[in-house]
Amino acid sequence: MIRAKVTSELDDACMPLRKWKSNNQELMFNETSNPSLDLNMGHSEPSKTLGLGWLTHSDDLCFPANSPLSPKHTKREMLSIISQVFDPMGLLAPSIIQMKMLLQRLWLKGISWDERLPNDIQIIWIEFVKSLSYLNDLRIPRRVVCNDHQTVEFHVFTDASERAYGACLYVRSVSNSGQVLVRLLMAKSRVAPLKPTTIPRLELCAALVGARLYNSDHTPLTPGHFIIGRPLTCLPQPDYQNHSTHSLTRFQRIEQLRQHFWSRWSKEYISELQHRVKWRLCQDNLKPNELVVIKDDHLPPLKWKLGRVMAVHAGSDGVVRVADIRTSSGVIRRALNRICPLFQNIYNKNPSHTYCTVDMLWSLRARPISHQVALRHQAPGERGLSSLLLQKNDLSNIVFM
Repeated sequence: MIRAKVTSELDDACMPLRKWKSNNQELMFNETSNPSLDLNMGHSEPSKTLGLGWLTHSDDLCFPANSPLSPKHTKREMLSIISQVFDPMGLLAPSIIQMKMLLQRLWLKGISWDERLPNDIQIIWIEFVKSLSYLNDLRIPRRVVCNDHQTVEFHVFTDASERAYGACLYVRSVSNSGQVLVRLLMAKSRVAPLKPTTIPRLELCAALVGARLYNSDHTPLTPGHFIIGRPLTCLPQPDYQNHSTHSLTRFQRIEQLRQHFWSRWSKEYISELQHRVKWRLCQDNLKPNELVVIKDDHLPPLKWKLGRVMAVHAGSDGVVRVADIRTSSGVIRRALNRICPLFQNIYNKNPSHTYCTVDMLWSLRARPISHQVALRHQAPGERGLSSLLLQKNDLSNIVFM
């Protein structure tokens, strides 16, 4: 049996299995030499299965819920209670969508998180919280197909209103004897957007939700999908990349193409995503007496303060990360990521270009372009100032820093 095999395999790995839950009564009440393996503590007590309540004796899903009323009726409390209702399959969508619509009304009124709810919304919220206890009596069959099913069909229904829209998916199965079973599989609901929208457009939004509900892939994305194209827990397939094509069956040929694609994708594309461009260029440390611009998130770039570095503070690795800067309003201390150095070896970048300093830029702005502009240019190592005459056609070779 499955129970004996699983217990034996885990015992060999020094992991004795002690807890069992199953909807198969023969599995639970099978005679065993170790009674501690059977911890079926009662038929009426639900157990958690991936966050959902599961009644093993009836094989039904349930939703344990309470009514946590408190004297504080705020938006924060409302969101906390809504988050406690765990419904990944959307089986409680008609109830949850009402709470979402109440939250939307609070956003429209501009209610803060800790502000008391308005009287009209507060009355509706209290009645709704009291009715949450009725979810304890809700039972939804876990199994959605009949025994010995011959055909299985999916049926999607969508609908929309002025305040919300949604879709639900039903499974219709037919057995060999002609028995028909229809069960709700999943559902999804959305509140209508705040911007006024026509009903036909909301109907189209509901149809889109239904289409995504039908074509949804509920397999979680794992690192194995980026490496081999499938989960790491799936059964391994033989490597067909070096096999001859004419000796492969159709399935093996498809597997060979898939392996070839994922091999190239993981080696050529994934490696490009990990390519770092931040530290490709080696930059010198910030030095005292350098001109810098100080970033300010609250001001546009043209209004950032100009300053001169007075002192630098290096870490244990010798890299400067903090500097003291003198500005027009005094000396301030800023991190390196908030400092933009103006001139760092700009004369060694491209000798064919003329690099303009700050007073050069002000000279260009003060005089018409049609006239000759006298720019003061000081090269490294030169003490004097030389005059540089630029015509209108020479402005294309100027690089503004």
